[in-house]
Amino acid sequence: EMLKKTKSAFFGYASNIYGALEDITTDREKGDLRELPVHKPYAVGTFVRKHFPYKELFTRGLLLLKESGITFHEDQKWNIKKPDPLLDSYFVIASLYSTSVAFILLFYGVVFSLILLLLEIFIKHETL
Repeated sequence: EMLKKTKSAFFGYASNIYGALEDITTDREKGDLRELPVHKPYAVGTFVRKHFPYKELFTRGLLLLKESGITFHEDQKWNIKKPDPLLDSYFVIASLYSTSVAFILLFYGVVFSLILLLLEIFIKHETL
């Protein structure tokens, strides 16, 4: 209630906040929220001791993961993103009646192609 009525800032991780707001607000209200960066985004890295013989191998492996998009994919998968406010407001409900013309054309196309297939098979057997 305080979030809806007041115009104030709240501090927390975006994944926790969007999870808590799931039942309270709609997607459009969540879309109106803004995230302010508080910390620098973290970089993927490893702790490697000095003069470690495989340091270059680890560096190349992490660079390969980043270049191939695996780290981006995992970031998208595990962190909850801000919902799109247009998802719940712009959609069209199509009834079976309104799509019946398309289904009828599909049915006639399948029947016509089966007739042509049988005709081709019959003609091929006649010529042999």
